[in-house]
Amino acid sequence: MATLGPTCHEAPPVVAEGYAPKGEYTTFNGLKTYQVGSTSSRIAVIDVYDVFGYASQTIQGADVLAHAAGCLVLMPDFFDGGFDLKFETYPQEERLKAFTEFASEGGSGYAPKCIAAINSAAGAIKTQFPSVEKIGAFGMCYGGKVVILASNQAGTAINASGQAHPARLAADDAKALKIPHLIMASKDEPAEDVTAFDKVEKPVGSETHTYPTMHHGWMGARAKLNESENAKEFSRGYEQLAKWMLHVLA
Repeated sequence: MATLGPTCHEAPPVVAEGYAPKGEYTTFNGLKTYQVGSTSSRIAVIDVYDVFGYASQTIQGADVLAHAAGCLVLMPDFFDGGFDLKFETYPQEERLKAFTEFASEGGSGYAPKCIAAINSAAGAIKTQFPSVEKIGAFGMCYGGKVVILASNQAGTAINASGQAHPARLAADDAKALKIPHLIMASKDEPAEDVTAFDKVEKPVGSETHTYPTMHHGWMGARAKLNESENAKEFSRGYEQLAKWMLHVLA
């Protein structure tokens, strides 16, 4: 597999059940991290999971990205494990309370803490992996929100960033962008928010796309890979992400 140049490899077939990860868990910049792909690549991507931790679908997505882009993918545990998927079945009041605690000061998802951790990881990549020249960052759902906030910080080492089924999409975040940014929205994000974000003049290379048949979470822990349409769009999403990263980080 090539690790240099703009060639994107076709995504491998999606595995609906019993997926065997291609990477390994290690410690990077002080955090438990899922690492996959070539350590001699010139491109590294920080992959921020949605709030549901190291779900099998999320890990498979990281593996697909590493294969398709021929890059190194690092998925640090910025959210300290996040939530179990059973969280989705809790009463709405319980979910709201739990997420409020998660996102508040002292919580594992507190945005300023996560933004600092993402930029610290980005700054550490070239020291640990000297072949890396360009750094991308990608997040899903709330992970996408902290990615765009991190990539808008002055002095960031991130060269391009993107989000899939973004949470709390805001035009003000688009206005602050200094690097190319990719949006891959689902049918469930408010269309007016996606449109408002897209209308903002952004750095060259930025793109906004909507997957009109997909639900919020189709590329992460909520992916229904036993359904053919979701499996197809899961592959298409990661291939699109890989091609875009290769283009803007060339």
